[in-house]
Amino acid sequence: MALLFFAGPSWGGQGVGKALDEAMKSRATMPVDEVIQQFQNAAEQTLNPGQKGNVLGLLADFLMEKREWYKAIEIDERILKEGLRRSNLG
Repeated sequence: MALLFFAGPSWGGQGVGKALDEAMKSRATMPVDEVIQQFQNAAEQTLNPGQKGNVLGLLADFLMEKREWYKAIEIDERILKEGLRRSNLG
């Protein structure tokens, strides 16, 4: 369901939508470090703080699922430090 939200026209172009789609797909097949890179690439393709916060939030959620606690904390701290916002998508 989150994928539909991000693929909408308000997402500022196909680049970030495509990058996020690739990042979401990579979660099932790629090593954690490569998934992190995919999400960070998607986050860097938008200037909208809310969108960037949501992309990084999805990454933090993925890291929590993989029990990568310290990496998830680093991402959440980045969200706070940069003043980004995470929307409650669920």
